[in-house]
Amino acid sequence: MYKDANCDTNRTGDAGLAGVQVVLTYEEPALPGLPFTKTVTTDANGDYAFTGLRPDLTYSVQVMVPNGYTASAAIGADGVKQVGSSTLVVPITGANPVSQPNDFPVCLCECPLPVTICGAIYLDANCDGILDSSEEGKTGVTVQLFNTSGVKVAETTTDLNGGYCFVNVPNAVYSVRYVVPSGFVAKAVLPGQGGTIDSAFPLTGIKVSATTGGQAYLYNNFLVCMAVTPPPPPAGNGGTRTQGYYKNHQPARQAALAKCGSFDLGAGVIVTNDCQAYDILWANVAQTSTGADRSALGQARIKLAYQLLTAEFNACLFGAGADTLTLIAQAKAAMGTTDITRINSLQAQLDAYNNSGDNIAFPGGVTYANKKGRGCRPNYADATGVFK
Repeated sequence: MYKDANCDTNRTGDAGLAGVQVVLTYEEPALPGLPFTKTVTTDANGDYAFTGLRPDLTYSVQVMVPNGYTASAAIGADGVKQVGSSTLVVPITGANPVSQPNDFPVCLCECPLPVTICGAIYLDANCDGILDSSEEGKTGVTVQLFNTSGVKVAETTTDLNGGYCFVNVPNAVYSVRYVVPSGFVAKAVLPGQGGTIDSAFPLTGIKVSATTGGQAYLYNNFLVCMAVTPPPPPAGNGGTRTQGYYKNHQPARQAALAKCGSFDLGAGVIVTNDCQAYDILWANVAQTSTGADRSALGQARIKLAYQLLTAEFNACLFGAGADTLTLIAQAKAAMGTTDITRINSLQAQLDAYNNSGDNIAFPGGVTYANKKGRGCRPNYADATGVFK
């Protein structure tokens, strides 16, 4: 047996393939219908031999083509019949007790072995971002597999134990993502074999480099927890203001920009000055500044941007707890996605947070003047291309 490098069945220059099983099958005349077999393994040069055979019988010689290869031909000596690309029928007679060469060239398979990618989605009961031994899987969650071009190539749902598997998919690099179920929020990703956090979907995506055929890439897990509206901050320890407040109080916007510098809304939208903040907060949901209708996705994104920028202003000026910062991070990650349900859910949670401490004074007792300011030319919200 030899590696047929260019698949031309000519052995010149081709190396032998060691460690491959070759099976000999024959029948004794006195025992018709009862086949006997012998097995040998090719040596370091790819050679094999069956010796001590009884003459005047016909033998079938079959090679067990190894994984990663495909048989290109079965080339027999004189008088040998080829049956398929991996089997030869060899007659042995007293006049011709030796039959050689009986060769089996193989080519590297152009279709590598598939892979399996598995994991689970767990309910993070205490919402601490850590998988505890007592925490159970979440059934019925949609899990999707995307290629590097962002095209969805497979979809499944988690089983009764929260597990999922994509079986026998081509070896490649994938992004495993899940659809956050209603009433829950994404909490953490726990990459397993071959996995790293998908930077484009840091709370709902794992990038799995499943490039070795025949392998299983396991334990690529996710955590979700019950969605809870963040409670109002305690009196005297921070507060919040709504979108309506910031859009009408330029000095409050300017105070946040002066303190924290810039505000990343995800999808490449970064607010660095007041006219950009004005354009986001005053943007028309239904239409762009030029009168073009926004798509349903564009409308969902602009409403999320309202609440996300407002929440970031509040976190900057008043401070925020870990749950609020997690919620903000989730909203940033969702901004560039097309999951309108997810975007709307996060927008509603941020709106609740922004309304939660509206009666609490700004730090230092500052009272900001009622002044709208003005937008950018051209309009920043529309110039980003995110809210079409």
